[in-house]
Amino acid sequence: MFDRARQRRRNLTEDLRRLPLLAPAPERQLVALARVADVLVLPEGFRLVTEGQRVREFFAVIEGEVAVRARWHTVRVLGPGDWSGVLGALRGGTSETTLVTITPARVLSLGIRELRAALDTVDGFARRLLTDVADDQPAAPARLELATVGGEPVLRQGA
Repeated sequence: MFDRARQRRRNLTEDLRRLPLLAPAPERQLVALARVADVLVLPEGFRLVTEGQRVREFFAVIEGEVAVRARWHTVRVLGPGDWSGVLGALRGGTSETTLVTITPARVLSLGIRELRAALDTVDGFARRLLTDVADDQPAAPARLELATVGGEPVLRQGA
């Protein structure tokens, strides 16, 4: 039994190292995270989260693909290394999207407590997540102003 648990942690540590968010972390931190993380082995069509449901976990795709759907429309497909749920889990809010596997998948799952601990203890994890969140946000809308050109009203980008 002890050897199986050790092998499971070793396999999970290797899975964690494959995720860009965690790859740079020291081995000892990945081993510690492997003790509290779960890897879900999921069939095609498995629903991880439903739109409007309270977010209780952070997910990162290790293998396979997961559709991100809003109002039944796929808005994005997550592949290996992609993640979802960090903001909802930290806020304790509800999901704005549904996550459903579109291929068989292996997905890292961290509960809220484990996610918060990882943010505090895994070197660079919080910074990499924050960078990804910032990169994923739409740019601020251009400031528009009403002007008259040749006697016709037009919208143009302001200063």
